[in-house]
Parts: sequence; C-alpha cells; structure tokens
Amino acid sequence: MNKESLLEFLATGFYLGKSPIIPGTVGTLSAIPFIYLLGNNIFEKLLFFILFIPLGIIASQYIIDKTNNKDPDEVVIDELVGYFITMMFVPHTFWWMVLGFFVFRLLDILKPFGIRKLETPDGIGVMLDDIAAGILGAILLFIVYAI
Repeated sequence: MNKESLLEFLATGFYLGKSPIIPGTVGTLSAIPFIYLLGNNIFEKLLFFILFIPLGIIASQYIIDKTNNKDPDEVVIDELVGYFITMMFVPHTFWWMVLGFFVFRLLDILKPFGIRKLETPDGIGVMLDDIAAGILGAILLFIVYAI
C-alpha cells in the first residue's frame, strides 16, 4: 500500500466513509473495534490519540487537497476519534456504546456551544470540531454515569 492509498484508507475510516448513505454515521462505527480493543487502559488510549490525531489531520488534508473539497463527506477519521473520546470514561457495554454513539452523532451534527467555529476548511479544522464534540459527549456521558 503506497502513502496515498494509506492516507485515503485512514481518512475514510477504513473505507466506511465511502458509504453512499450517511457516511459520517457509518464512519463513526469504525471507532468501535478500537474502543473494545483498548478497553480501559489509559496508556493505550493516550497512545491512540498521539497516533490518530496527527494521522487524522494529515489524512484529512490529503483528501481535501485531492478532491479540492473543503469538507469531503468521505473523510470520517474525525468521527472515529470523536466517538472514541466520547466513550473515554464510561463502560464499554452495548447500551453505553449505543448511547455514546447517539450522543456523539447529535453533538457532531448540531455543533453546539461554538463547536462550529472550530470547523475550518483544513485538516486541523476537520479534526478539531469532532474532538470538541467528543469531549463534550464524554462529559455528558460521565455525568449520566455518575448519577
């Protein structure tokens, strides 16, 4: 696999973002194996972020440049990272995964509390708004979990 193919593979969430319908929602599913694989090991989760945030920025920018589209639908690595963040502090059971999925997607679509301002037409902006939505989702889920 050459560099360009690898960047497209990553940016599209292992090609899930190429779904002809709701690619962002379908692409969000690409986070589930990572959530289960890494479990609650904080070191491994931090390593995930250290790897996937810069890779997401680079891969997103590659697709933006390739397509000349400032917000390509097929780029879903940002959803992968955002959903992963949302699930940071709650159990990885079926119902928490479902709740986290819907909370993250809702926040990602609505972009409340100024999150939309973080969305700029470059790889950083593509990642940053979903990271913010993921952080907000993690806070909301943790509050529900603590109650």
